[in-house]
Amino acid sequence: VPPTRQRLGLVIFYFALGGENWSNKAGFLNPNTHECTDWKTVVPDKFNMIGALCEEGDDNNDSSTYTTNRLSRIIFAQNNLKGTLPTELTFLSDLSFLSLEKNSIAGAIPSELSQLSNLALISLTDNFLKGGIPTEIGNSKSLREIHLGTNYLSGTLPSEIGKLSTLEYLSLETNNFIGTIPNEIGGNNDDYSNEE
Repeated sequence: VPPTRQRLGLVIFYFALGGENWSNKAGFLNPNTHECTDWKTVVPDKFNMIGALCEEGDDNNDSSTYTTNRLSRIIFAQNNLKGTLPTELTFLSDLSFLSLEKNSIAGAIPSELSQLSNLALISLTDNFLKGGIPTEIGNSKSLREIHLGTNYLSGTLPSEIGKLSTLEYLSLETNNFIGTIPNEIGGNNDDYSNEE
């Protein structure tokens, strides 16, 4: 990921989710800092670390190997995020962990998240998400955990969830889903409805 594209993705994320009103800005948008070293902070008695977390890795570019900082995690649980998830999260192509639970994120889950081939965990529990789960989710070959409980998601579950061969945990409680659980998801076809 070119560094400017990664930084641009984070800047769009900040503005799309009301960064100026976050409980803890974690150093975001400080022009004298780097997103991989300074856009995070320790939060005692909460979730340990919030912000943008990077890992050093090797990229192979024209047969020469060099070390680069690649954003792998965004953690902003319970931090007063308000707005909709920007499709520009796809600019963060090395993202493996997206944890934004207990905020006020509204709107739909962007289908473009399926383009994040390294995404292993998505946690959007306890927000205000609406609409259905995008069918494109079945293209996310690295997803191990999906946490979408306590939102306003609706419709039927897409059978494409059954294509997620690495999926270990799926949390969808307290939403407005209707219909049957597709056979492709664990071979279960029980009727369900969790409308309240």
